Amino acid sequence: GAGERIREVSCGGQYTVAVAHGDGAAYAWGDASGGCHGALGMRSPSKGLVATRVSFPTKVTVGFPVGARVSKVSCGAFHAAAVTAAGELFCWGEGAFHALGHDGDKSTCPNPRRVRGLWDAGRRVSHASCGVYHTAAAAIDRMTTEGSAGRGELWTWGDADGGKLGHGAEAAKDAVVAPRRVRGLDENADVATVSCGQWHTLAACADGVVWVCGSVGKVAPTEPALSPERVPNLPGGAESIASGEWHAVAIARGGERVYSWGRGRRGALGHAGGRDE
Repeated sequence: GAGERIREVSCGGQYTVAVAHGDGAAYAWGDASGGCHGALGMRSPSKGLVATRVSFPTKVTVGFPVGARVSKVSCGAFHAAAVTAAGELFCWGEGAFHALGHDGDKSTCPNPRRVRGLWDAGRRVSHASCGVYHTAAAAIDRMTTEGSAGRGELWTWGDADGGKLGHGAEAAKDAVVAPRRVRGLDENADVATVSCGQWHTLAACADGVVWVCGSVGKVAPTEPALSPERVPNLPGGAESIASGEWHAVAIARGGERVYSWGRGRRGALGHAGGRDE
């Protein structure tokens, strides 16, 4: 809206979701036609149908509890996610392959809807990321005692093809219908942020270690990591990660270097030659 200060923003396929600094309200705009029906998180005020095109920032008014303040958003190609200040996660948009995590319901969701599996498991979400047809979250046990920050856990759900959910070989084909905790990280791993591409999930920990499930661009690692594996060649660790559908980038601690890997076509990696790495 006019005069609003923005604290967070994310871009999906052809749409955008932003969060206002003051009241933590979410605003959406863009084109959600085609395969991403519902990604704008609202219905058309004139027709009552799922809104598919909004040309200016419009407040998402239905779905979030009264007084809820959104702190983080993530837009995938076909669905979106929002984390509230209370640690609840809401997903909306295209529900194919159970990407929304709505307990077996894979229908399109035109408004934000709470992902009950994490809250019911006693978890508070701190960060989330939407891939194409899967979602990941960093979550902390809500029962953590006062004065202890607790360790962040990696949770994933949705399309499991290629091992990108990290639940092992037996779960690398069938979709996971609700949030499931990923096992196999180091015992003391403290997941801070997550980032999803079409074929991978990345989890960055507080100590700078980055883990991968699946394979970035189907090239790194060469054999998909069906369970979490450490990303090599990040000396000193990473302080920030980001993903495209087929590639990924990490900012080294201190911000002095940027590392990229995955599909190198069209110069996506910023490396001479356009090679896959």
